[in-house]
Amino acid sequence: MSDTEQKPTLAELQRSAHEFLKKERWNPALKILTLASQLYPDSADVFSDLAAAERALGMLDPAIAHYQRALDLDPKLAFVHNNLGSALADKGRNRDAIDCYHRALVLQPRYPAALNNLAKVLLAEGKIQEAQRSLERLFNMTRDHAPAFETLAELCEKQGDIPTALNHYISLAGHYLGAGNPAKALWAMEACRRLGNRSAGLEANRCVAFLQLGRFEEARDAGRAALQLDPNHANAHVNLGAAYAALRDYPNAIALQRRATELNPRLTEAFISLGNTLLEARDAQGALAAHNKALELDPNNPRAVSGLAQAYQAMKRREEALGLYRQAIALSPNYPEPHVLYGKQLLQVGELNDGLKEFEWRRYQPEARRYLDRYPGTMWSGQDLTGSTIAIYAEDGYGDALQFIRYAKLLKQRGARVIVDCKPALHRLFLAQGYIDAVYDGDDEQLQHDQFAALLSLPHLTGTSLESIPNDGPYLDVLPAAPVAELAAAQGLKVGLVWAGDPKPPQDRHRSIPLGTLDMLADVPGIDWFSLQLGPAREQLNTPLRLRIADLSPHVGDFQDSAQLLQQLDLLITVDTAAAHLAGALGRPTWLLLDEQADWRWMLERADSPWYPTMRLFRQERAGAWEPLIVRVAGELTALRHAASAPGQQFVG
Repeated sequence: MSDTEQKPTLAELQRSAHEFLKKERWNPALKILTLASQLYPDSADVFSDLAAAERALGMLDPAIAHYQRALDLDPKLAFVHNNLGSALADKGRNRDAIDCYHRALVLQPRYPAALNNLAKVLLAEGKIQEAQRSLERLFNMTRDHAPAFETLAELCEKQGDIPTALNHYISLAGHYLGAGNPAKALWAMEACRRLGNRSAGLEANRCVAFLQLGRFEEARDAGRAALQLDPNHANAHVNLGAAYAALRDYPNAIALQRRATELNPRLTEAFISLGNTLLEARDAQGALAAHNKALELDPNNPRAVSGLAQAYQAMKRREEALGLYRQAIALSPNYPEPHVLYGKQLLQVGELNDGLKEFEWRRYQPEARRYLDRYPGTMWSGQDLTGSTIAIYAEDGYGDALQFIRYAKLLKQRGARVIVDCKPALHRLFLAQGYIDAVYDGDDEQLQHDQFAALLSLPHLTGTSLESIPNDGPYLDVLPAAPVAELAAAQGLKVGLVWAGDPKPPQDRHRSIPLGTLDMLADVPGIDWFSLQLGPAREQLNTPLRLRIADLSPHVGDFQDSAQLLQQLDLLITVDTAAAHLAGALGRPTWLLLDEQADWRWMLERADSPWYPTMRLFRQERAGAWEPLIVRVAGELTALRHAASAPGQQFVG
C-alpha cells in the first residue's frame, strides 16, 4: 500500500471479510484477512477469522499457527480454543485437541459445540465412557444441537447398540431432509444402510435427497431400489416418478405417479406430483383433473392451487389462472412459487409493473440462492449509484443475460462503475461495450463492489413499464470482422438458421424443431442458407436434406464471433434461443419461431416484440404443429425475396 492510499479501517476490513465468510467464499475472505493481519497485527479477532478461512481451505498448519496467535493476543477467547481444537483434530492431533476443548469449557462451561467436539475426539480415541459423559452434559443443557445427535449415533454404534444408533441416524436423516440439507441427510441414510437398514422408506427418502441435489440418475436408482423392496410403497412411486420426470421420461413418470394414486387414493402429494408431471408433458386437461383431485383431499393446499392455475394458464383460461394464483398467494403468502408464476403471467399480458414485482420472489427459490450467497455487501434497491461500483450477475441462461444487459447502460448513465458476472463465452462481447467496466465469471476473487443486483431484477429496480422498455436502438455493438469466405461467396439473401436450443431445460423438447421440418424452405428461391447452430443438434446437418446449408459453427468460439457473423447476414430465422436475443440486441432482422406455450417475454398473440424492434414473431397455432408455421415462413420469405429483388428496394427483414 502506497503512502498516498488511505488505510482501510479494521471495521471495514472485518465487515468485508465477514460477508465472504458467511457465504463460504473462503479465497476472497483469506485475501482480505491476510491484509488485515498485516495492518492490524494486534487484533485477535482478525487472526481467528484468518485461521477459519485457512482451515476451510485445508491450510491446516497456518490455521493452527494463526489460532495460536489469536490466543497469544487474548487467551480468554473460548471459541478460539474450540476452533483450534478442531483444526488440531483435522491434523490427527487428538490429544492436543482434547486439551483445547477442555480449556474452552473452563472459560465457557455451557458451550454445546465444544462439548460435542470433545465427545467426537474422545470417541475417536476409544474413550467411550468419557465421550458419553460429555454428551450427557451437553444434552442436560440442550437437545437442539443436531451435530450432537450425529456423535450420539456414532457412540451407540461403537457400543454395539445398533438399534439405537439406527434410530438416531433415521431421525437425523428426517431432520436434515426437512431442513433442506440433502447432503447431510444422505450421510445419515448411508449410515443406516451400512448398519443393515435397507427399507423401502429409506430408499424412497434417498430418492428425494438425490432429487434435491440434482443427481437424477441416482434418484432413479434409489427409487427403483425402494420398489424392489416394497412394490406397493405409494411414496416411492411418487418419488421415482419425479426422478423419471426430471430425466424427461414422462411416460414412465406418469405411469408411476398414477399407480401411487391407486395405491393410496388419499395421498395428496401423489396427485400434485402427477399434475405437475402432466403439465411438463403438456397434458393440461390431465393436470387439471389431478390438481382438482388434490384439492378435494386438501382444499387449502397452496401447491395444488398453484398447479391448478398453471393448468388453466396452459389451457389459455387466463382470468381463472390469475385468480387461482392470487388464491395460492393468500393461502401461503411466503411461498415463492405462486408469486413467480403469477408474475410471469402478468408480464405475459403486458402488466410489467406488477409482474416484475411478483417476479422478484424468484430470489427466495432454492435455485436463486446459489447466486445470492456468492455476493457480499448490499443488494441494490434503486438508490443513487454515483461513484459506486455495482456488480450485476446473470442468474439464468445466455438469453437472459443478452436481453437484460441493456440495463447496464442505464446504470452507467447513473454514475456507476459496472462489472458483470457472466459466463466466459460472453466476456469478450460484453467487455467491448463502453458501458461495462469489467467482466468476471464468479471465480475471480479480485473484483470488489459496493452493491450488487441480478440482471433480471434491473427492469423492476429501474421502474420499467411496457412503454419505457429501453429499445431505442441496438445496445450491443461489435467491430466488423473480416468477411467469412462462405458468406462472401453468397449470391442471394444471406439467411441464418438456428433450429434447436440447449437440450438441458425441460422446455427444449417443445421449442426446438427437427431440421428436417425446415426442409420445405428449400423451395424458396434466391436464398443462401447458413447454420449458426451449436451443440448436439448441429449433427442434424449430416442427414440428407434438400436444403443446402453452409455450416458457420467452425467460426464460432464465443458470442463475439457469433455477433460478427450475424452482422454479415441479412436475416436470422431461429427458435427461442440465445441467438435470437443476440440478433435482437444487435438490431439485426430476426424471425423468431415460437411454440404454442411461448415464454413470458414474448407476450401473447403479438407478431412483434417490445424488447426488440427488428424482430418478428411467428407462433404455433397448436402444440407441436411446426409444419403449418414453416409453410407460413416460406410464404413470407418468398414475398420478402421478391420485394428485396425489386429495382431500388433495400432489404428490410
